[in-house]
Amino acid sequence: MKTILKIIGFLILLALAAVAGFFLIETGSEERDPFSFVPEDFVYAIESDRPVGDWQDLSSTEVWQYLKGTEFLADITESADYLDSLLQANQTLVDFIKLGDMIISAHMISKQDYDFLIMVDLKGKGRKLPKLKPVMVPLFESLGYEVKTDNYYRIELYNLYDKVYDETLTMAAIDNVLLISYTEGLVKKAIDQSEKPSIKENPNFTKVREKTDRDELYTLYLNYGQLDKLILAYTTEMPEMLEGIEEILTFSSFDLDMGDDKVEMTGYMKQKDSVASFLSVFKEVGTGTIHADKVLPQNTAMFTSIGFDDFADFYKKFDAYYAESSPEDYKTIEKSRKLIENRLKIEFERDFFSWMTDEIVTAVIPTEEDGSKYSYYAMLHFGDYEKAKERLDYVTKRIGKTPVKFEELNYQGYTIKYLELRGFFKIFFKKLFSKIEKPHFTYIDDYVVFSNDTTALQAVIDQYLQDNVLARSDTYDDFKGKFDSKSSIFTYINNKQFYDYTLSSLDYEARRDMQKNKEYFLSFPHIGFQVSPSGEMYESVLYGEFKKLEDDVTLRKDVQ
Repeated sequence: MKTILKIIGFLILLALAAVAGFFLIETGSEERDPFSFVPEDFVYAIESDRPVGDWQDLSSTEVWQYLKGTEFLADITESADYLDSLLQANQTLVDFIKLGDMIISAHMISKQDYDFLIMVDLKGKGRKLPKLKPVMVPLFESLGYEVKTDNYYRIELYNLYDKVYDETLTMAAIDNVLLISYTEGLVKKAIDQSEKPSIKENPNFTKVREKTDRDELYTLYLNYGQLDKLILAYTTEMPEMLEGIEEILTFSSFDLDMGDDKVEMTGYMKQKDSVASFLSVFKEVGTGTIHADKVLPQNTAMFTSIGFDDFADFYKKFDAYYAESSPEDYKTIEKSRKLIENRLKIEFERDFFSWMTDEIVTAVIPTEEDGSKYSYYAMLHFGDYEKAKERLDYVTKRIGKTPVKFEELNYQGYTIKYLELRGFFKIFFKKLFSKIEKPHFTYIDDYVVFSNDTTALQAVIDQYLQDNVLARSDTYDDFKGKFDSKSSIFTYINNKQFYDYTLSSLDYEARRDMQKNKEYFLSFPHIGFQVSPSGEMYESVLYGEFKKLEDDVTLRKDVQ
């Protein structure tokens, strides 16, 4: 971000110099699309159709003004303030500047580092810089740079050395497009790319871009074929939820909207046409309503609701996806399933699938007030309590007739049972509920709730009996209203609780860094992410509610 702001500031200075009379030249040459210069190995890209105006809108929001004071953003504050002062001091000339589309793309320049490439359409005056070589060097020197020129395939390169920061900015212009980067190799790569098919000719990219309105501050594009390289530059292995994502998705596009009380990204994800994926399961199974918040306690750190029209239909397609994507694992699990059915004389479809309806849920909830312990939960929605109980009672009785141990506990009128059935959830949902290794369960409202021990279930029962559930929270209810009532996947994060959960899993260095930036995390008390099928793509919404800590006494105490 700091690099980007410095380059935008440089562009403003360059444009101001042009307007002031350094070069006033019209061109009638070919109009090039900045996207035609974006190298195909970009990790992500940001598009703006009004670079100066978008920055002014972004920097004026309460969210930005608050966050730039945190340690997390301290390294870019100086550049941001400089850019703001530059624009304010030259507002009359800035209003005259007509920069066209600007694309900022991020590229790996080594296994451990990445850098930015900026492409901007110089509309109006000063469009053709190569014709102005006699005045270019004096111009850049007047801006404080040491200038060296080079040539790459007859394209003039300007290498501008900044003695204060000991860094070199490389710039080139082809027709109406200006190329800028602090890595010379990226500018050369952009020049090379201009002779190849544009990313806009990739049908997967074009489809997500056309679906996005591009009427907010910025539009963000993700290239899933390169995303793992960026993540692995900072971690030793891919997070489990992102593992193999490059084999499933191609590109995403999101419109960014930032106001005084929110950060919102809305857009679309495009799946690979020929690849089976978990997302593909949802294309033909409809969506489901989120019911789980009437059971989940208000201190839930995170939950994910997976919805569909009918569980049996969903599971049939989920099973087919797993058989295609992991055939060897599927054969092993199917073998275990048949052995269990034969040994216990049960039928999974009759005894489990028959009573499930339109939602399955995973959740992480603190079971100690000080946040020192968190438990994992799986919740299965049913429509007929008597049927669900009858079938599960049958299964537990069948287990009770084998050497496998069966235990039962009554807690405040709720019966807690234990299925000591190895691999129970793996047989059901493969990796989806992998955190539930010792399935204890009880019935709460119209859910069968599973967790790893009785204490975890007792904690949820206590909150439910006291009516301390999410659905009873006005704050949560208002936040939930930002999303559609029905979807395929909905994830909710309560950052106050999720912060402690995340902190407990980090090593010393990472924990210390996160603690330094606690204010940054807690200023977004609620975060939600929703995915629903939309034709051949998936519509996605990411919404973060912003609230200054001084406006929330509870969160303020947590930071101190």
